[in-house]
Amino acid sequence: MSPLELEALQTILGSMVGVGGVLTALVITTRYKLRRREIEVRSGGHEELGRAMETLRNEVQEAREEIAELSERVDFTERLLTKLSDRPGLPGS
Repeated sequence: MSPLELEALQTILGSMVGVGGVLTALVITTRYKLRRREIEVRSGGHEELGRAMETLRNEVQEAREEIAELSERVDFTERLLTKLSDRPGLPGS
């Protein structure tokens, strides 16, 4: 390998190591920031986010209650239709 090729290879490898170091530092910094924000949210550091989460919890609970009520109505309707279809003289009996 000629000295020029060796120098080019060293430059390329040095650049790759440098870019790898920068990317590693960026990943570590980003993970640190995300973890810190997660801790802040858990400890109530972001009141607005906490309120939004509470609102979402309430909406999910309301949706669950509506689903339960609709399920009861469907069950009632099925029982009613079964009783009606069991009557003599009606079509389908």
